[in-house]
Amino acid sequence: MKANELRFGNKMNFKVSVDSVETEFGIGEVTGINKEAVWINGIKIPIEYLVPISITEELLIKFGFKDVKPRSGIAAAYLLNGVRIHMSNSGNWYYKKRLLHGLHDLQNLYFALREEELKTNN
Repeated sequence: MKANELRFGNKMNFKVSVDSVETEFGIGEVTGINKEAVWINGIKIPIEYLVPISITEELLIKFGFKDVKPRSGIAAAYLLNGVRIHMSNSGNWYYKKRLLHGLHDLQNLYFALREEELKTNN
């Protein structure tokens, strides 16, 4: 992952190493960015410790996406305010032919298309 793939407000997982054991620390929101690190919830995290949050059907519903009938050859499709994404039979998520690498990609895509932040319903 590179810093230029992120925006303020992106939600990310990050990992930390405690006693030489890598442990997933949790989910946070990006509040600062430079070339080497991001700040999540006020904590400076090196870029290499960031882990994208996987897109799941449950997560999409939480953000307000509605399950729609998928086209032939597509495993699932979801729609929110004209933004339609789909899951391929291999389990990857796409907008048209653009692979979404995680929730941050979906947040960035949604902002670029709708000029508003993707927010949870609860």
